[in-house]
Amino acid sequence: MDYSFASSVLPVDYKKNIVEMKRVLRTQIGDVEALFEQVCAVVEREIADARAQEAETGSAWPEIEQQQLMEGGITEQQKALIQRRGCVVVRQTFPREQARALDKAMMDYLDDNHFDRQYRGPGDDFFGSLAASRPEIFPIYWSPSQMLARQSPAIARVQSSLNRLWTFESPQGRWFDPDNNIIYPDRIRRRPPGTCSQGLGAHIDSGALERWLSPAYQKVFARIFDGRLAEYDPWNAAWRPQADEYQMENTTTCSAFRTFQGWTALSDMETGQGLLHVVPTPLAMAYILLRPLLSDVPEDELCGVAPGKVLPVSAQWHPHLINGLCSIPSLQAGDSVWWHCDLIHAVAPVENQRGWGNVMYIPVAPMCEKNGQYAQRVREAFERGASPADFPSEDYEITWEGRFTAGKLNEIGRRGLGM
Repeated sequence: MDYSFASSVLPVDYKKNIVEMKRVLRTQIGDVEALFEQVCAVVEREIADARAQEAETGSAWPEIEQQQLMEGGITEQQKALIQRRGCVVVRQTFPREQARALDKAMMDYLDDNHFDRQYRGPGDDFFGSLAASRPEIFPIYWSPSQMLARQSPAIARVQSSLNRLWTFESPQGRWFDPDNNIIYPDRIRRRPPGTCSQGLGAHIDSGALERWLSPAYQKVFARIFDGRLAEYDPWNAAWRPQADEYQMENTTTCSAFRTFQGWTALSDMETGQGLLHVVPTPLAMAYILLRPLLSDVPEDELCGVAPGKVLPVSAQWHPHLINGLCSIPSLQAGDSVWWHCDLIHAVAPVENQRGWGNVMYIPVAPMCEKNGQYAQRVREAFERGASPADFPSEDYEITWEGRFTAGKLNEIGRRGLGM
């Protein structure tokens, strides 16, 4: 089959590549409509099962105590449910009072450096393709609170446990080291009491246009694109570390391979107060990938996908998925939430929020060649106090007092920065 439409860099006329990609994949699949109906049935079954569990137990999600991870690890029953849902809550990754202390230290760090007076607003329009697209996310990366959490034994234990849910070895080689993770610095969310927020619309990170046009992603999703859905395994890491996002100027991107994305709660957050919502199956990626091949989508379009933007999920093109969004359960400060890198997620709106809604974003990025290279770039930014390479160059912290410095790194931190 001719895959000349695939490109490791953004094509000059990417719409032409989309048209050719659709022609090739339709020929390869044959009856696209029948395959899509099969995918819809699978997704609807998984959503219905999650809703039933939520009605019976109060939560659709597997929950694990941090102490269990430290002492024994994930049981086979828990592993099966996490792989089915794609999302897990780890209770008290940090003790509640420790998390609240990290939150206060973060507040002090911002106040001492007069962040409110300096902040110029979002440095890019990465979420601009979403209906609700102005989350309270601030470009702070090097606070003591964030770095102490990133290099903590507790987070390292969660990351290793979650990496081992993946198949990371295959005949082609070992795709990553599950017990060695880089530090992937991301931002913070600070949402004060009384906030009215539209939240953040449903989307998928770590590649949008690339998921159809990247040569590596064509290998990752080969069983979907050739119609053998039953053989597709979203937990097989083969080829994923070789899937790079297209590089564009001054926008958010991801130069690392993340097995999971994550929230670490710094405040208590109740259901209905702007929590994370996800579609409870990583198999929904098949729906996303096949949907543009149906006849009602313009030949040069991918259901709202655009270069340099997040991959949007909308009621117009993906009604089954929008109807399937399920809230994570209420969180205490110190709880963490982790979701598969393909999982569709959103942040719910909130009116007159009760209490703070503060979060650190800490993902799982296991060591591999790609992540090792990015760790070197992270270290350079860390030493300067600059914004990391994957984010707009806002660089608020270069001159800030109290920034976390290299002398405070422990062994986990040094290893995570490739030192």
